[in-house]
Amino acid sequence: MSTTNPSVIARRLQAKARIRHLQLIVLLSELGSLKKASEAMNLSQPAVTQILSDLESLLDMPLFERLARGVKPTPTGKALIPIAQRILHAISDTSETVSAMKRKGEGVVRIAAIAGAISGLLVRALPIFSEKHPEIQITVVEADASGWSTLLANQEVDLVICRRPVVLPTAHRFVPVLTDRYVIACHSSFAASFKRHASWKAWSKELWLPSSLGSLARQTLDNLQEQLGVEFNQHPVTARVLSLTWTLLKSKRMVTLVPYSVVQQLHELGEMAVFEPPKPLPFQPIGLLLAEEGAGFATTKLADYIASKTW
Repeated sequence: MSTTNPSVIARRLQAKARIRHLQLIVLLSELGSLKKASEAMNLSQPAVTQILSDLESLLDMPLFERLARGVKPTPTGKALIPIAQRILHAISDTSETVSAMKRKGEGVVRIAAIAGAISGLLVRALPIFSEKHPEIQITVVEADASGWSTLLANQEVDLVICRRPVVLPTAHRFVPVLTDRYVIACHSSFAASFKRHASWKAWSKELWLPSSLGSLARQTLDNLQEQLGVEFNQHPVTARVLSLTWTLLKSKRMVTLVPYSVVQQLHELGEMAVFEPPKPLPFQPIGLLLAEEGAGFATTKLADYIASKTW
């Protein structure tokens, strides 16, 4: 019987929907063919056709149009595909967590970290920690303030490594672990051609690669221009992606204002040169954003390790 009642549809799905239904929706959207989907699922084509028919019966809506050369999602199918993808991703995350806990009973740590935390802290901390604790599975995603706050709100990460937020998330505390400062950076191949200018006005005449709009470094540079009443000579490209920033710096004699944590690894490798600003610019340290209660054993162990060291 046809119905638009969401409670009735939900009860049908809860009683009869299967993971294979979700897998088939996603595969059909990617492959556009029942034959290819059946091969990917290692099932016969009639079996796959029946699975799709069963799901469409549960929903009482067609999900794919049958065409002469494959299938095409209907508007309802298009709406359900991203939902199916999210559920399958959640199942995959659950599998990784269970697998890690079965191996050693220690668990998984999901980290969201700003770029400076990755290059200035995690590249040094994680190899040593993982060597000591191979039983703990760690995943890291790079995220700016808006990114990590969303991940934290959705409980998709266990630990955030960032600068102290203006307002701490509810039931969280911030533990500073890495002091940081602004530096003026250039590619090492151009370092000898720069003088260590004694004033910002002198530095303003150099060619600057601006940081992305909204970044702390960009705000600081813009504030300097206002305070000094001068305009810095700026390159026309603004790069949010670090790999592009370093490529541009390598291609031309110019400098950029950047947290030292962001360039520390490249500086230690000799690929970047840094100059101290004429006057130090105040800057927040990088630290751990931790839940006051309920942190898992693995998260606590990693946080304690990072907090106990001098980086």
